[in-house]
Amino acid sequence: MRATVIPHIEGSRYYLLHDDAAPLDRYPSGWVGDQLLYPAPDGSDGGVVVRTATFDGPVEVSVETFHPGEEVPAGQGSWDQAQEVELTATGRDVHVATSFGPIEDLPVLAVAPGERYGVRIYARGLATAREVNQIEMDEEPVEAHLLQIWRAR
Repeated sequence: MRATVIPHIEGSRYYLLHDDAAPLDRYPSGWVGDQLLYPAPDGSDGGVVVRTATFDGPVEVSVETFHPGEEVPAGQGSWDQAQEVELTATGRDVHVATSFGPIEDLPVLAVAPGERYGVRIYARGLATAREVNQIEMDEEPVEAHLLQIWRAR
C-alpha cells in the first residue's frame, strides 16, 4: 500500500511510532552528517526519528508498506540518498507522526511487540531544503521522502 501527504514539519523531524506513543524530545542528542534515521534508545517506547533538511515547513512524505514475504523493491524515481535500519517493535502498529500528532491517510504497518521490522528511506531535495531552511505552508515543498516499511523475517 502506498500514500503521499505533505505534512508541516517542525524542528527538522518527524517520527515513526508504535501505538499511541508520544514523540520523545530527548533523542537524538545530535545530528550526524547525512544520517536521516535515528532509532529510539533502548528502554523507550521505540520508533524512529526521521530527520529532515527542512527546519520548518512542508515536506512531501510517501509511505509504502509491504505484506510479510512480499519483495521490497528499490524506490522508484531519482533520489539523493537512501538509508535502512532494522528494529524490534516495542508496541503494535508503526505509524508516521509529526510533533502535532499522527499523520492521517498514510499506511500503518501492523506489527506485534517483539517482531522485527525494516525501514528504508529515500530522500531528495536535501541541499535545496538546507539553503531555504524555512518554507511557508502555502509554498511547495522542496524536500521529498519515501519511507518503505516491512515486517522482517
